[in-house]
Amino acid sequence: MRKYCLSAGLLFVACFWQLSAGSALAAPLQIAVLESRSLPVYEKALQQIRKAFPLASFDVYDLAGQKEQGDKALSEIKKKNIYLILAFGTLATRIAEDQEHKVPIVFTFVLNPAASGLISNAGSSGRNLTGVALDIPIEEQFSSFQQAVPQINTLGVLYNPQESGAIVAEAKAVAQRMGLTLIAIPVAAPEEVPQKLSLLSDVDGLWMVADSVVFTPSNTEYILLYTLKRGLPSMGVSEQFVKAGALCGLSLDYDSVAQQTIRQITQILRGANPADLPIEFPRRMNLVLNLKSAGIIGVKFSPEVIRQAGSIYK
Repeated sequence: MRKYCLSAGLLFVACFWQLSAGSALAAPLQIAVLESRSLPVYEKALQQIRKAFPLASFDVYDLAGQKEQGDKALSEIKKKNIYLILAFGTLATRIAEDQEHKVPIVFTFVLNPAASGLISNAGSSGRNLTGVALDIPIEEQFSSFQQAVPQINTLGVLYNPQESGAIVAEAKAVAQRMGLTLIAIPVAAPEEVPQKLSLLSDVDGLWMVADSVVFTPSNTEYILLYTLKRGLPSMGVSEQFVKAGALCGLSLDYDSVAQQTIRQITQILRGANPADLPIEFPRRMNLVLNLKSAGIIGVKFSPEVIRQAGSIYK
């Protein structure tokens, strides 16, 4: 029999007992960690999670971006007495969700779980996962864009229907509720981007959505240069986009994402069914501004917007 002793108010497992032949033998709680690839942001979050569960044993598997490595890791995990699988990134989550329906799965640092099908599967029969996504609510993005550039009424976006169609469909509904117009131009292949971008000549601002078809390295550079030459305000996908030349964007508080992940793990250790726990989204984010880009395109941020910015590039 297993007994988990959880001190009230503490976000860690205080002890793990396995009763055998009438005697109590202390043994660590085993958590398998699948990392889609080794990234500094994953390692920092994992450090926080280790500290939250000091008596747990963590077996870490770096998948190096390869599905074959994930299959091998799951094969090894099934031979162990693993209580929970912690998956970092979409690849790790997909592999765990496809192959393991008995061990609880908590995913984290996953972008666009709706587009990948993870959210719709979470509540399905036989599914045993929950987690924390990296998606910033669209309404929060549009509100921040309007706050930075109040005259924006019509937004444009380039997207690949296969990859980000669900997100853009949601964005259209959000824009309508907010009294905005969103003009969405589908892109089937990376080489179409320059021509499709020219179709957005009448918009007040360019909203960017994470999409690997649209934002190849060369296309990203082209799009950012296009917005600067045309005097078009742009909202980048991440802080790195703003640093590279986008006018503004929102950055995530990754420490907060790690804490949300810890809370979900704790609930499962206390007996919660992962399928009953809602997928969580980031609760903390910061406005990021690029003053150099603002000067180039003739946008002047208000003192209030500058005060509220978490990061400013000059």
